[in-house]
Amino acid sequence: MKKMSLIGFCSIFLIFVSILILPVLATSEEQIAEILEFFDASIADGTLIGNGPGKSAHNRRNALRNMIKSAGNLIENGNTEEACQQLLDAYQHIDGLPRPPDFATGEASIELADMIQALRTSLLLSHAHVAGVDMFLETSGWWFWRRTRAVVVVTIFDSGDNPVESVTVYGRWSGVTSSNVFGVTAVNGQFTFKSDWVRDSGTFTFTVDNVIRSGWIYDQSANEETSDSIIG
Repeated sequence: MKKMSLIGFCSIFLIFVSILILPVLATSEEQIAEILEFFDASIADGTLIGNGPGKSAHNRRNALRNMIKSAGNLIENGNTEEACQQLLDAYQHIDGLPRPPDFATGEASIELADMIQALRTSLLLSHAHVAGVDMFLETSGWWFWRRTRAVVVVTIFDSGDNPVESVTVYGRWSGVTSSNVFGVTAVNGQFTFKSDWVRDSGTFTFTVDNVIRSGWIYDQSANEETSDSIIG
């Protein structure tokens, strides 16, 4: 019987870990699909029923589903704020409170309400802002051959002041040197920009022009700063 190679053993082990141990992070679109799937399954097994007199019960139940589906379309189109409002409307029509009236009731209504609220909460955190623009100087050489450049660390946080990765930061250098640049934040929410080397003394200025991540909102009003300068 042949012995399994170390590489083969490691490959099998990594597959096992990825399937059974590593968490799977669902996107907003996937969460909407899961909610709609749960909605339809609950209707089919009778744990979610329309609430209202006569035929209105059926119509209200369908209206609730359409609210959730509409929120999914808004998310897909990048309209996060509108999606949050739509999800709030859906939640308020299944939260068990008398006003506004619930469009559906039943054993599954509590779990459905929790799923809707969980998605809305995650979307509300999908607001990115500039938490810091921190600059310092680097020098190279000495005397006549001395050169200077500026380094800036841009930090991006969400509305809960947590670092946001995979954000494309667009900025520009001005002053003693000028250029348009961009970079993508790491897991710590930061990206480091470096200016060109210069021999002349003067002011280095860096300004953040835009912050982009798919499905996220750039909340400029929450920026702690968008520009910084340093004299070299």
